Amino acid sequence: MRAYDYALAKKIIDTYCSLGNLHSAFMGMHEAWFFTAERVFYDGKYTKKKLETYEDGDELKICGIHQSKWATPVISVVFNDGESLTFNCYTGECTMDVLERITWMNKCLEQEKSDASGMVQKEREDLLIEDFKL
Repeated sequence: MRAYDYALAKKIIDTYCSLGNLHSAFMGMHEAWFFTAERVFYDGKYTKKKLETYEDGDELKICGIHQSKWATPVISVVFNDGESLTFNCYTGECTMDVLERITWMNKCLEQEKSDASGMVQKEREDLLIEDFKL
């Protein structure tokens, strides 16, 4: 299972916040962003108070979940100028094999084609997801 790495999320937020140009941050599962994304930082403050004081072992959920066997936990940071970056933000590994994962994702995408979630996911298709490095 891939679980959110809250310590890394806090490090990313604190790093960009210290530069003075962070507007907001969102965490969610990349492949199901519409249903799982939640704002965790806005206007200089954490909106998920537990993330602000996160310590290893704390139980924290984003939109009711903290891990996925098929999706990728990410954090998207939005800067004051409107630009954004998205980073992998998880520990662990995907527990589905590649074929099983592709089948699951295609099934989800087929169901979402005509609704708002499908439109959101289409916008994310070409999104570059980076690994955070200082």
